[in-house]
Amino acid sequence: MPMQHLMFYAPNLTDQDIGSGPSSFPGYPFVFKEGIPEQSYMIQLAGEAERVRIVTEEKPLLDELFAYREVLCIPHIQH
Repeated sequence: MPMQHLMFYAPNLTDQDIGSGPSSFPGYPFVFKEGIPEQSYMIQLAGEAERVRIVTEEKPLLDELFAYREVLCIPHIQH
């Protein structure tokens, strides 16, 4: 599942600082790892047009990556 986005390093930033949170309109920015100063990021999801463009432009790169799936992926393990 592709999730094209921009990430901005944002130590000490909270969802409240940017007026965001669980009830925010989808697509609004949010803070990832809120409360962890060294690891906090503000995430802004790309719009639909940007997602389509990125997936289309990067398809050749993804096709190359998928060719190595058996090497890069951990096999599914039944428990």
